[in-house]
Amino acid sequence: MATVDTEDLKFLHRDLLRIRDKTIDKGKPFIRKEGDKLKRRIARYARQEVKKTAVSRKDYSREAGQYHKSFKRGKAIRTKDGQFRTRVYTADRIGHLIENGWKPKDRSGQQHDKVGGKEIVKNAAEAFEPEFELDVMDFVNKLLYDF
Repeated sequence: MATVDTEDLKFLHRDLLRIRDKTIDKGKPFIRKEGDKLKRRIARYARQEVKKTAVSRKDYSREAGQYHKSFKRGKAIRTKDGQFRTRVYTADRIGHLIENGWKPKDRSGQQHDKVGGKEIVKNAAEAFEPEFELDVMDFVNKLLYDF
């Protein structure tokens, strides 16, 4: 009959708890940094795909390039299940129309066919995913190496 030395398991448990605590301390800054990278990537895609136009009407005025400057990174949080999250969004009033599309209406009130959305955030996030995975692997390797 084999015997098991539980002292090694205690040391392993202690080491895993230390790694968890270190991840909690360094996880939020890492996610903030990755969110900023994604924000810059989205703004770059937006500059390529959406032209700058100024609108001047009696009831509405809008300067050129407002959509391109409106991308923001939210607060980095740790959820109840231990995941770190942040969001990148546009604070522009008509950003959702550029993303999802709209039905234009001319000045006489007649509606036209739907104009498709550009889906800037979705496409930029998909393109950013491989880079994010590499950064996460580097982050985990660095955590384990520093331990």
